[in-house]
Amino acid sequence: MELASPQTDLSTSMTIEHIDTPDLTLVRELWCELENRAPSNVFLSWFWIGTWLEVFVTDFILVVAKSEHGVPIGLGIIVKTPSSSHLPGFEDYHLHRTGQRDLDQIWIEYNDYLLDAELSDQLRPLLNQYVMDNVVKRGGFSIGVSKQEVLAHSGLSKHSQRTIWSTMAYRVNLHRYQSFSEYEKQTLSKNARYQIRRSKKRYQVMGGVKFTHYSAEQVDQFFKDCAPYHLERWGKSSGFNNPKFLDFHHRLAMKGVPQGIVQLVKVSAGEHHLGYIYNFHFNGCAYFYLSAFDYTFTDKHLKPGLVTHHMLIEAAQKSGFEYYDFMGGELQYKRTLSDEEMSLEMRVYRNINFANSIKLAIDHAAVLRDRLTQSSPPTQSRKKKN
Repeated sequence: MELASPQTDLSTSMTIEHIDTPDLTLVRELWCELENRAPSNVFLSWFWIGTWLEVFVTDFILVVAKSEHGVPIGLGIIVKTPSSSHLPGFEDYHLHRTGQRDLDQIWIEYNDYLLDAELSDQLRPLLNQYVMDNVVKRGGFSIGVSKQEVLAHSGLSKHSQRTIWSTMAYRVNLHRYQSFSEYEKQTLSKNARYQIRRSKKRYQVMGGVKFTHYSAEQVDQFFKDCAPYHLERWGKSSGFNNPKFLDFHHRLAMKGVPQGIVQLVKVSAGEHHLGYIYNFHFNGCAYFYLSAFDYTFTDKHLKPGLVTHHMLIEAAQKSGFEYYDFMGGELQYKRTLSDEEMSLEMRVYRNINFANSIKLAIDHAAVLRDRLTQSSPPTQSRKKKN
């Protein structure tokens, strides 16, 4: 298929359109065709996006960019929700998210349009501007969680924008190293290497660290085994309290385990269960998605998370993976084991017009009112006892 060359003025040689809730067969066909030419991560793969549409999304907008030859070169799926201010005529729009907290707890990272590899930096601003002019208009458009470099090339610098969430992401660039020992020497501090060795010796006394992989037939059992530890660690914020989160990941794992995309692992030392790991393996990258460790051991020198990831990084390096990606979250073990970091953000963009100015003024007034309410002392009537 012939595409526009990188030097072509895409604004005149391509077409962009949006389609309201097209048939999923068409979306899958376009997505899978372009995915072969796009530097896709697991969150922009049809594996993830198709499952997301199947489980959560009924109404959506498909944005399609095609070359002058009719070949898809850019795709994005946008979901509309009522504005949080409930003002008539205002809606919020979300790229590859629903805007609903319980549905978005699956937490997409490295979010972007699906873009032809050779045209991505030219295409993204054109797609964003099309969306702002033809879809969003008076609403807000949220993009994220995305790499800061993606947002920097959004083409929306002249629009009103607000960062609503940010963190750091960490990964190990495995193709830098000829061997795992080289990675250890160049990346891990002496103290980190000592802690890992000491912990491994103590686990060896217990029977040695062992990984047990769950099959597709054991997906239900994995989530049942994992749940108590995750709930103990994260409490009310755990996705294991959310049936919609569990439904999505159950379907994803049922498809992904046989394909080798999903890795569900029990980590043990002898008869002791240390914890559970849920990873993705996709396009040469091992993505760490979720863990649930048993931290009830009284020995403070046992480091189940540090040891497990250290061993999984070694396994990824020996299997020829290019990256072991911890993704977002500023945790010490990620900093300890990684050699690269990047900023992730979620931003909301708005067109600068009179209607949005009114909307922003109302939002700011509401924020100020909430702050004053929270800081105000109780009234006398509330203090009075009967």
